[in-house]
Amino acid sequence: MSRVRAQSRFYGSASSEESSEEESERSDEEFEESDSDDDSDAGPGDRSRFLVGSDSEEEDEKREIKSGKVKRFEAMVDTSHKLRNHMKINDWISILTDYENLNLQLEKHMKRDIVSRKKPTVPDVYIGSLVIIQDFLTKTKDNKASLKLSKTNTKAFNAVKQRTRKDFKEHEPAMQKFRDEERSLDDDDVIMPLEEADGSRPRGADADDDNDGFEAAEEKAAKTELTLEEMNEDQLNVRLREVLATRGRKGTDKEEHVNHIKELLAGAKSPKQKAEILLAVISAQFDIMAPGTAHMLPSAWRDAVSNMRELLKVSRENPTTIEYEEAGEAEVLLMEKAQTLIIGDEDEEEENLIKKNEAKQTADGGENASMKLRGDLATLVEGLDDELFRAWQGTDAYGQEYVELLKDERPLLDLMADAQDFFESMLDDRSRAARIASRRILHIYYKSDELLQQIKELHKASSDEPDLPEKSLQELAVLVYRYGEERAKSQTMLCHIYNHALGNRYYEARDMLLLSHLQESIHMLDISLQVLFNRTMAQIGLCAFRLGMPYECHMALQELCTASYTGSGGGAIRLRELLAQGMIQVRGYDKTAEQERAEKKRQIPYHMHLSLDLIDTAHLVSAMLLELPNIALSRLRGDTGNKRRVISRTFQYYLRTSAKQAFSGPAENTRDHVMSASRCLMSCDWRKAYEIIASIRAWQSLEAGTMQSTLAKVKDLVKVEGMRTFVLTYSSFYNSLSTERLSETFELEPSKVHSVISKMIINEELRASWDQPTASVIIRRTEPTRLQSLGVNVAQKCLSTLEHNEKLIEARSGGLSGRGDERDDGRDWNNRDRNNRGRGMRGRYQGQSGGRYGRDYKRDDRNRDGGRFERNYTLLLNKQA
Repeated sequence: MSRVRAQSRFYGSASSEESSEEESERSDEEFEESDSDDDSDAGPGDRSRFLVGSDSEEEDEKREIKSGKVKRFEAMVDTSHKLRNHMKINDWISILTDYENLNLQLEKHMKRDIVSRKKPTVPDVYIGSLVIIQDFLTKTKDNKASLKLSKTNTKAFNAVKQRTRKDFKEHEPAMQKFRDEERSLDDDDVIMPLEEADGSRPRGADADDDNDGFEAAEEKAAKTELTLEEMNEDQLNVRLREVLATRGRKGTDKEEHVNHIKELLAGAKSPKQKAEILLAVISAQFDIMAPGTAHMLPSAWRDAVSNMRELLKVSRENPTTIEYEEAGEAEVLLMEKAQTLIIGDEDEEEENLIKKNEAKQTADGGENASMKLRGDLATLVEGLDDELFRAWQGTDAYGQEYVELLKDERPLLDLMADAQDFFESMLDDRSRAARIASRRILHIYYKSDELLQQIKELHKASSDEPDLPEKSLQELAVLVYRYGEERAKSQTMLCHIYNHALGNRYYEARDMLLLSHLQESIHMLDISLQVLFNRTMAQIGLCAFRLGMPYECHMALQELCTASYTGSGGGAIRLRELLAQGMIQVRGYDKTAEQERAEKKRQIPYHMHLSLDLIDTAHLVSAMLLELPNIALSRLRGDTGNKRRVISRTFQYYLRTSAKQAFSGPAENTRDHVMSASRCLMSCDWRKAYEIIASIRAWQSLEAGTMQSTLAKVKDLVKVEGMRTFVLTYSSFYNSLSTERLSETFELEPSKVHSVISKMIINEELRASWDQPTASVIIRRTEPTRLQSLGVNVAQKCLSTLEHNEKLIEARSGGLSGRGDERDDGRDWNNRDRNNRGRGMRGRYQGQSGGRYGRDYKRDDRNRDGGRFERNYTLLLNKQA
């Protein structure tokens, strides 16, 4: 029965109000009885599960329903009350906090309604709060001397004064109206929500009223909603500003944000508006980063390149209606000055900055100012270039993704060519054209002419778009030299020298390097340019090696391939660091996280790497070809100690270490191959020496044609230097040498043999003369006469007497020598080198040249290993004889 009566409340016909009321009363009574019966049967534990409270007064209270807008408004009212309380005690720190909270609450309150697409008006409580803040600021400024604010309070006061200026200017009409009407924050119409003040929706309204209001809003929004085609230009600009305002906020999906801006692109009403939307799209696409990396997503990068091409096309088609500008100087100064202004005399200076900025905007006013777009196309192109470079750095070079990224270089080069042509032909802006030209040079300087031609042909076959006229590196470099910045000029100069060396134009590269004087000032430039300088010197050395010039090659690669004197490792490790081709870890030195990030940013992409093995091979082979004849010449002349001429300390150290080994195993690396070839060449077995050099794996990094020509030149050099070593080594055992026999032994032309030996005679390396009838070299040896021998003995005795006298003078003067300032510290001066005695501090360090390389090789040769090496070399010659 109770169920039937309960159902009648919902399904029964409501013919009269009395019957419905009676039925509701009966049903309520029955429900209460049933509830009481259930409660009597249930235990106290079960009763607590379903009952919120036991007081009948709380059950009778009606729940109050508030909308989100009303709650936000009440929060603003509460914040305004706190603001007034804090003003009473001059607590500017709390006032600053309350003011920031008011702005945050206003931002939430002013959100556009999703349905009606309209923004609410600014609440009067916010306007009233601004009025009392302005009045309190004026009052405090007038009485600042008597108030004696603390340091923190003064700082907060300055912050409030700076931050409220913009809001005062924006809401100045509403604040003036609030003052004219003599309203206050205690008025009911101010602290009451707008909905309640109008009486449109009382507090605690029923749910049915909510539904009716929502349906009415939907019907109204359906009538007022405009599509992109129906909007005019101003309405579309407002919609664009709304979408751009969400950029950078927490929780905003970056890809979705870009899609929202792209949707507006279809409704652009003018070329200027289309260009503005494209600028916003490209700028937003820079925020889309690949997960776990520091570069753009490849798909977003390609889309940005296509958008940039479209932007250049629109700008080229409408040169009179689309102009670009950057931020003015007054705006930048104003932003910087706003962070440093304090209370006091700086107010006048700040006002002058504001007036200057407003005057500039007024001077640029009119229709032309409204058509200018804020943006720099050259900066956007440079940003795309930087993103591609970072993508190359952060991608595995052995994966397919790296190959796909390499394919993106050609579209970027086409975009750069288009942008440079736009700046030159349309805007006549040579400085920005030079910036783009310097970027283009960075993409082509490390590629040979043949490779560039192949890439161009492949691009023509795969693309139907008309190409712009290609400009050579020479033309691009001339543009940078004339209109570029100083850093861009130095960078372009190094790239130009690198390209000359890559094309085997050694003398052009050498002359340009010497004329630029970059080797004198490179240590004052940034690290990236120093890395480029090291790459250029390495390529110059490789160019000289390919052309068969060992001396020039050794001079270019000597500093790069020498072992570090800082203890950071051997030559290969240091070379990798100098060329920025890998991260190295120095033993005993830990890098900070910031240093590691900076070093990682400087790394060169893999496809731009130089072969470290090839550089090491060129350096060691050149040093071998120069040093072995020099060692034989020193032995012939009897030069020891400081008299010995040193060309390559690194090679001599490696050769000395190799000579100490009792057993020489098979060669494993480049150094072992060169040392084995050196031993063969010292024994005049040039064929075996060449075979060992040709078996080095570094030659495989060269192209087939380049490898064959380089090895042919190396073979000719090995023959010539082998013959020079042979002649210098065995000239003391022969009276004459036949040109025909030398030609057969070393497989050289008789004219070449004649030329080489003639140069040796002219340079006084060999005491000999030509016998034309027999085509042989007559060796001339002169024995010292009796008088010469006595002269040598007298000189030695005089030197001994001089040393004895200096020692006596040192003992008599209390440890001070008569000619120097060196104090006698008890060491045995007789065992020191004669050239280092009696000359004070100057004589102590005379002849020590190992400071840079971390070791004194000359003293090692003289005191410890020099005699042993000479003995080993003498034994080797005796065995050959």
